[in-house]
Amino acid sequence: MAKASLLIVDSDNHLAQIMASFLNFCGFRVTHTARKREAIKKLSFQRYSAVFIDPDLKKETGDEILRAIADKSGLNSKTPVILLAGSLDFKIADDVIPTIKQIIPKPFTLEDLIGALKNVNVEK
Repeated sequence: MAKASLLIVDSDNHLAQIMASFLNFCGFRVTHTARKREAIKKLSFQRYSAVFIDPDLKKETGDEILRAIADKSGLNSKTPVILLAGSLDFKIADDVIPTIKQIIPKPFTLEDLIGALKNVNVEK
């Protein structure tokens, strides 16, 4: 059976590396990027079981990434999105809100990540 594939989009490389190491250890296949364009490119070529996105990507927002996921013709149109929010004071465009299935406030625990994946029905 193939491992569930996860994409982490977060400009905090240290945090993303910790998340990826933990999730890999738990049996998931994990890819990370800190850049909006790279995330959109990955989403156009690879199907993911879930995507973790920080909506504040250092001078960028996650809206375009969420639009790439919401695109009904795209590979990931049904992929659940879990937001990793450093604060709850962020703006998300109304048209992409339906793609967001859960919000995890930072700081979070590793158990929060696994719980969020279970909540969106992603198993390793």
